[in-house]
Amino acid sequence: MGRIRYLIGFSVIVLLTIVFWGYTSNTTDLKQDSRVKTSDIIKAFQNEGLKLNFQPSLSIKDLAAEGIIPKVYDIESKDDRIYNEKILIYEFPSIEDRKLVLQEHRDFYYLDDFEAFESLKNEENQLLYYLFDVKNIIVGYVYQYSPEHLLELSKENTLEVVREYQAPNLKAITRIWLDELNNAEHLRFEGESENWLGKADIKQYIYEWKDSEGKTHFETLVHQVVRIKYKGDMGEQEYMDMKVACKRPGGSSSGDYTYGRNLHEDGYSVIDSGSRQGYYTPEISYSLDLEWDDMTESFELLYVE
Repeated sequence: MGRIRYLIGFSVIVLLTIVFWGYTSNTTDLKQDSRVKTSDIIKAFQNEGLKLNFQPSLSIKDLAAEGIIPKVYDIESKDDRIYNEKILIYEFPSIEDRKLVLQEHRDFYYLDDFEAFESLKNEENQLLYYLFDVKNIIVGYVYQYSPEHLLELSKENTLEVVREYQAPNLKAITRIWLDELNNAEHLRFEGESENWLGKADIKQYIYEWKDSEGKTHFETLVHQVVRIKYKGDMGEQEYMDMKVACKRPGGSSSGDYTYGRNLHEDGYSVIDSGSRQGYYTPEISYSLDLEWDDMTESFELLYVE
Protein backbone atom coordinates (compact mmCIF):
# COMPACT_ATOMS: atom_id res chain seq x y z
CA MET A 1 0.00 0.00 0.00
CA GLY A 2 2.94 2.29 0.58
CA ARG A 3 3.78 2.09 -3.10
CA ILE A 4 0.34 3.33 -4.06
CA ARG A 5 0.69 6.38 -1.82
CA TYR A 6 4.13 7.09 -3.25
CA LEU A 7 2.93 6.86 -6.83
CA ILE A 8 -0.04 9.12 -6.21
CA GLY A 9 2.18 11.65 -4.45
CA PHE A 10 4.68 11.45 -7.30
CA SER A 11 1.96 12.18 -9.83
CA VAL A 12 1.22 15.43 -8.04
CA ILE A 13 4.89 16.42 -8.15
CA VAL A 14 4.96 15.66 -11.88
CA LEU A 15 1.84 17.73 -12.25
CA LEU A 16 3.70 20.70 -10.81
CA THR A 17 6.95 20.16 -12.74
CA ILE A 18 7.50 22.74 -15.43
CA VAL A 19 7.75 21.17 -18.86
CA PHE A 20 6.86 24.22 -20.90
CA TRP A 21 6.82 22.49 -24.30
CA GLY A 22 5.38 23.75 -27.57
CA TYR A 23 4.15 27.04 -26.14
CA THR A 24 3.33 29.65 -28.76
CA SER A 25 3.23 33.42 -28.42
CA ASN A 26 -0.26 33.46 -29.96
CA THR A 27 -2.29 34.37 -26.89
CA THR A 28 -5.49 35.47 -28.62
CA ASP A 29 -7.48 32.60 -27.07
CA LEU A 30 -6.09 32.87 -23.55
CA LYS A 31 -8.60 32.81 -20.73
CA GLN A 32 -8.07 35.74 -18.41
CA ASP A 33 -7.40 35.38 -14.70
CA SER A 34 -10.54 35.15 -12.59
CA ARG A 35 -11.05 33.75 -9.13
CA VAL A 36 -13.27 30.77 -8.50
CA LYS A 37 -15.24 30.13 -5.33
CA THR A 38 -15.96 27.05 -3.27
CA SER A 39 -19.55 27.26 -4.49
CA ASP A 40 -18.28 26.91 -8.09
CA ILE A 41 -16.53 23.66 -7.14
CA ILE A 42 -19.64 22.32 -5.41
CA LYS A 43 -21.83 23.18 -8.40
CA ALA A 44 -19.42 21.43 -10.78
CA PHE A 45 -19.52 18.27 -8.65
CA GLN A 46 -23.31 18.34 -8.57
CA ASN A 47 -23.44 18.78 -12.35
CA GLU A 48 -21.38 15.57 -12.63
CA GLY A 49 -23.94 13.75 -10.48
CA LEU A 50 -21.83 13.57 -7.31
CA LYS A 51 -23.75 14.35 -4.13
CA LEU A 52 -21.76 16.19 -1.44
CA ASN A 53 -22.55 16.60 2.26
CA PHE A 54 -20.73 19.32 4.21
CA GLN A 55 -18.90 18.12 7.34
CA PRO A 56 -18.25 21.18 9.54
CA SER A 57 -16.77 19.06 12.36
CA LEU A 58 -13.94 17.97 10.01
CA SER A 59 -13.20 21.45 8.64
CA ILE A 60 -10.58 22.08 11.31
CA LYS A 61 -7.59 24.35 11.89
CA ASP A 62 -5.14 21.43 12.01
CA LEU A 63 -5.69 20.96 8.27
CA ALA A 64 -5.16 24.65 7.49
CA ALA A 65 -2.57 25.86 4.98
CA GLU A 66 -1.34 29.44 5.42
CA GLY A 67 -4.37 30.12 7.58
CA ILE A 68 -6.84 28.72 5.04
CA ILE A 69 -9.06 26.07 6.64
CA PRO A 70 -10.47 23.62 4.09
CA LYS A 71 -14.16 22.94 3.67
CA VAL A 72 -14.60 19.16 3.97
CA TYR A 73 -17.43 17.32 2.20
CA ASP A 74 -18.47 13.66 2.13
CA ILE A 75 -19.15 12.14 -1.30
CA GLU A 76 -22.01 9.66 -1.46
CA SER A 77 -20.48 6.66 -3.25
CA LYS A 78 -22.34 3.89 -5.08
CA ASP A 79 -19.27 1.64 -5.34
CA ASP A 80 -19.00 -0.99 -2.60
CA ARG A 81 -15.20 -1.30 -3.11
CA ILE A 82 -14.61 2.22 -1.90
CA TYR A 83 -15.90 4.27 1.00
CA ASN A 84 -15.22 7.31 3.18
CA GLU A 85 -14.80 9.50 0.09
CA LYS A 86 -14.26 13.16 0.83
CA ILE A 87 -13.10 16.35 -0.83
CA LEU A 88 -11.18 19.12 0.91
CA ILE A 89 -11.52 22.55 -0.71
CA TYR A 90 -8.86 25.19 0.03
CA GLU A 91 -9.96 28.59 -1.29
CA PHE A 92 -7.07 31.09 -1.42
CA PRO A 93 -7.41 34.84 -2.06
CA SER A 94 -5.57 34.60 -5.41
CA ILE A 95 -3.71 32.33 -7.82
CA GLU A 96 -0.49 33.83 -6.49
CA ASP A 97 -1.33 32.75 -2.92
CA ARG A 98 -2.20 29.24 -4.08
CA LYS A 99 1.08 28.90 -6.00
CA LEU A 100 3.11 30.21 -3.06
CA VAL A 101 1.64 27.55 -0.77
CA LEU A 102 2.68 24.81 -3.20
CA GLN A 103 6.14 26.32 -3.70
CA GLU A 104 6.97 27.06 -0.07
CA HIS A 105 5.25 24.16 1.66
CA ARG A 106 6.41 21.03 -0.12
CA ASP A 107 4.76 18.89 2.57
CA PHE A 108 1.41 20.02 1.20
CA TYR A 109 1.92 17.46 -1.57
CA TYR A 110 1.38 14.79 1.07
CA LEU A 111 -1.82 15.36 2.99
CA ASP A 112 -0.92 12.69 5.52
CA ASP A 113 1.90 14.90 6.79
CA PHE A 114 -0.86 16.83 8.54
CA GLU A 115 -1.49 15.29 11.98
CA ALA A 116 -5.20 15.92 11.54
CA PHE A 117 -5.25 13.74 8.43
CA GLU A 118 -5.88 10.77 10.72
CA SER A 119 -9.11 12.41 11.87
CA LEU A 120 -10.58 11.88 8.40
CA LYS A 121 -10.39 8.09 8.74
CA ASN A 122 -13.27 6.02 10.01
CA GLU A 123 -11.22 2.77 10.23
CA GLU A 124 -7.56 1.79 10.24
CA ASN A 125 -7.37 1.15 6.50
CA GLN A 126 -5.10 3.54 4.63
CA LEU A 127 -6.61 6.78 3.39
CA LEU A 128 -5.51 7.58 -0.17
CA TYR A 129 -5.66 10.96 -1.86
CA TYR A 130 -5.21 13.00 -5.02
CA LEU A 131 -4.74 16.77 -5.39
CA PHE A 132 -5.57 19.16 -8.19
CA ASP A 133 -5.78 22.93 -8.47
CA VAL A 134 -8.19 25.32 -10.17
CA LYS A 135 -6.85 28.88 -10.31
CA ASN A 136 -6.97 30.08 -6.67
CA ILE A 137 -8.31 26.79 -5.26
CA ILE A 138 -6.72 23.47 -4.31
CA VAL A 139 -8.96 20.41 -4.04
CA GLY A 140 -7.95 17.24 -2.23
CA TYR A 141 -9.86 14.03 -3.01
CA VAL A 142 -9.48 11.34 -0.33
CA TYR A 143 -10.92 7.84 -0.08
CA GLN A 144 -10.53 4.42 1.56
CA TYR A 145 -11.02 0.89 0.25
CA SER A 146 -13.23 -1.77 1.73
CA PRO A 147 -11.24 -4.43 3.64
CA GLU A 148 -12.43 -7.06 1.13
CA HIS A 149 -10.87 -5.09 -1.71
CA LEU A 150 -7.44 -4.45 -0.18
CA LEU A 151 -5.92 -7.78 -1.22
CA GLU A 152 -7.01 -7.31 -4.83
CA LEU A 153 -5.66 -3.77 -4.79
CA SER A 154 -2.25 -4.88 -3.52
CA LYS A 155 -1.88 -7.07 -6.62
CA GLU A 156 -2.71 -4.24 -9.03
CA ASN A 157 -0.91 -1.35 -7.38
CA THR A 158 0.09 0.77 -10.37
CA LEU A 159 -0.97 4.39 -10.56
CA GLU A 160 -2.89 3.84 -13.80
CA VAL A 161 -4.87 0.94 -12.35
CA VAL A 162 -5.68 2.97 -9.25
CA ARG A 163 -6.87 5.90 -11.35
CA GLU A 164 -8.80 4.03 -14.01
CA TYR A 165 -10.29 1.11 -12.11
CA GLN A 166 -9.91 1.42 -8.35
CA ALA A 167 -11.22 4.95 -7.76
CA PRO A 168 -14.30 5.34 -9.97
CA ASN A 169 -15.11 8.90 -8.91
CA LEU A 170 -11.57 10.04 -9.71
CA LYS A 171 -12.43 9.82 -13.41
CA ALA A 172 -15.45 12.06 -12.84
CA ILE A 173 -13.36 14.43 -10.74
CA THR A 174 -10.75 14.61 -13.53
CA ARG A 175 -13.51 15.62 -15.96
CA ILE A 176 -14.71 18.26 -13.50
CA TRP A 177 -11.18 19.60 -13.05
CA LEU A 178 -10.32 19.77 -16.76
CA ASP A 179 -13.59 20.21 -18.63
CA GLU A 180 -15.98 22.07 -16.35
CA LEU A 181 -13.62 24.22 -14.30
CA ASN A 182 -10.81 24.86 -16.80
CA ASN A 183 -12.69 24.47 -20.12
CA ALA A 184 -9.87 22.31 -21.50
CA GLU A 185 -9.04 22.07 -25.21
CA HIS A 186 -9.06 18.52 -26.64
CA LEU A 187 -6.47 17.12 -29.10
CA ARG A 188 -6.34 13.60 -30.58
CA PHE A 189 -3.30 11.81 -32.06
CA GLU A 190 -3.56 8.45 -33.86
CA GLY A 191 -1.37 5.98 -35.72
CA GLU A 192 -0.93 2.29 -36.53
CA SER A 193 1.52 -0.41 -37.54
CA GLU A 194 0.91 -3.84 -39.04
CA ASN A 195 -0.29 -5.33 -35.75
CA TRP A 196 -1.11 -2.39 -33.50
CA LEU A 197 -3.32 0.69 -33.24
CA GLY A 198 -2.37 3.63 -31.06
CA LYS A 199 -3.95 6.87 -29.90
CA ALA A 200 -3.16 9.72 -27.53
CA ASP A 201 -5.91 11.87 -26.04
CA ILE A 202 -4.88 15.32 -24.81
CA LYS A 203 -6.74 17.79 -22.63
CA GLN A 204 -4.98 21.09 -21.99
CA TYR A 205 -5.59 24.66 -20.94
CA ILE A 206 -3.75 27.96 -20.79
CA TYR A 207 -4.65 31.30 -19.24
CA GLU A 208 -2.87 34.38 -17.99
CA TRP A 209 -2.89 36.01 -14.58
CA LYS A 210 -1.20 38.95 -12.87
CA ASP A 211 0.64 38.87 -9.56
CA SER A 212 0.50 41.47 -6.79
CA GLU A 213 3.13 43.55 -8.62
CA GLY A 214 1.19 43.55 -11.88
CA LYS A 215 3.50 41.10 -13.66
CA THR A 216 1.82 38.77 -16.16
CA HIS A 217 2.20 35.00 -15.79
CA PHE A 218 0.83 32.02 -17.71
CA GLU A 219 -0.88 29.00 -16.18
CA THR A 220 -0.69 25.92 -18.41
CA LEU A 221 -1.39 22.23 -18.07
CA VAL A 222 -1.39 19.20 -20.38
CA HIS A 223 -3.19 15.99 -19.34
CA GLN A 224 -2.48 13.06 -21.67
CA VAL A 225 -3.45 9.40 -21.95
CA VAL A 226 -1.75 7.07 -24.49
CA ARG A 227 -3.41 3.77 -25.44
CA ILE A 228 -2.68 0.80 -27.71
CA LYS A 229 -4.81 -1.98 -29.22
CA TYR A 230 -3.72 -5.30 -30.73
CA LYS A 231 -5.17 -5.81 -34.23
CA GLY A 232 -4.62 -9.57 -34.34
CA ASP A 233 -6.33 -12.52 -32.69
CA MET A 234 -4.86 -13.54 -29.33
CA GLY A 235 -6.76 -16.83 -29.44
CA GLU A 236 -6.94 -18.45 -26.03
CA GLN A 237 -4.10 -16.25 -24.79
CA GLU A 238 -5.55 -13.92 -22.16
CA TYR A 239 -2.46 -11.76 -21.58
CA MET A 240 0.53 -10.79 -23.67
CA ASP A 241 3.85 -9.83 -22.04
CA MET A 242 5.69 -7.13 -23.97
CA LYS A 243 8.05 -4.17 -23.78
CA VAL A 244 6.70 -0.71 -24.48
CA ALA A 245 8.51 2.59 -25.09
CA CYS A 246 6.65 5.86 -25.61
CA LYS A 247 8.45 9.04 -26.63
CA ARG A 248 6.39 12.17 -26.15
CA PRO A 249 6.96 15.92 -25.93
CA GLY A 250 8.94 16.69 -22.81
CA GLY A 251 9.88 13.12 -21.93
CA SER A 252 9.48 9.40 -22.45
CA SER A 253 8.51 6.21 -20.66
CA SER A 254 9.47 2.57 -21.16
CA GLY A 255 9.28 -0.79 -19.43
CA ASP A 256 7.67 -4.20 -19.28
CA TYR A 257 3.94 -4.30 -19.89
CA THR A 258 1.17 -6.91 -19.76
CA TYR A 259 -1.34 -6.32 -22.53
CA GLY A 260 -4.84 -7.65 -21.95
CA ARG A 261 -5.18 -6.63 -18.32
CA ASN A 262 -7.88 -4.04 -17.66
CA LEU A 263 -8.78 -3.46 -21.29
CA HIS A 264 -11.26 -0.69 -22.01
CA GLU A 265 -14.53 -1.57 -23.72
CA ASP A 266 -13.08 -0.50 -27.07
CA GLY A 267 -10.18 -2.95 -26.68
CA TYR A 268 -7.56 -0.28 -25.96
CA SER A 269 -5.18 -0.44 -23.00
CA VAL A 270 -3.42 2.51 -21.34
CA ILE A 271 0.40 2.47 -21.57
CA ASP A 272 1.21 6.03 -20.47
CA SER A 273 -0.63 8.87 -18.75
CA GLY A 274 -0.02 11.92 -16.63
CA SER A 275 -0.19 15.68 -16.34
CA ARG A 276 2.44 18.37 -16.62
CA GLN A 277 2.68 22.08 -17.13
CA GLY A 278 3.02 22.99 -20.78
CA TYR A 279 1.03 23.52 -23.95
CA TYR A 280 1.04 21.25 -27.03
CA THR A 281 0.39 22.19 -30.65
CA PRO A 282 -0.96 19.90 -33.40
CA GLU A 283 2.55 19.76 -34.91
CA ILE A 284 3.93 17.51 -32.15
CA SER A 285 3.91 13.69 -32.38
CA TYR A 286 4.31 10.56 -30.27
CA SER A 287 6.62 7.63 -31.10
CA LEU A 288 5.82 4.09 -29.95
CA ASP A 289 8.22 1.12 -29.92
CA LEU A 290 6.55 -2.22 -29.13
CA GLU A 291 8.21 -5.62 -28.61
CA TRP A 292 6.28 -8.88 -28.14
CA ASP A 293 6.67 -12.56 -29.11
CA ASP A 294 10.07 -11.92 -30.75
CA MET A 295 8.52 -9.19 -32.90
CA THR A 296 9.17 -5.43 -32.96
CA GLU A 297 7.14 -2.61 -34.48
CA SER A 298 7.53 1.17 -34.31
CA PHE A 299 5.12 3.87 -35.43
CA GLU A 300 4.09 7.47 -34.80
CA LEU A 301 0.90 9.03 -33.52
CA LEU A 302 -0.02 12.16 -35.48
CA TYR A 303 -2.68 14.82 -34.96
CA VAL A 304 -6.14 14.15 -36.39
CA GLU A 305 -8.82 16.81 -36.70
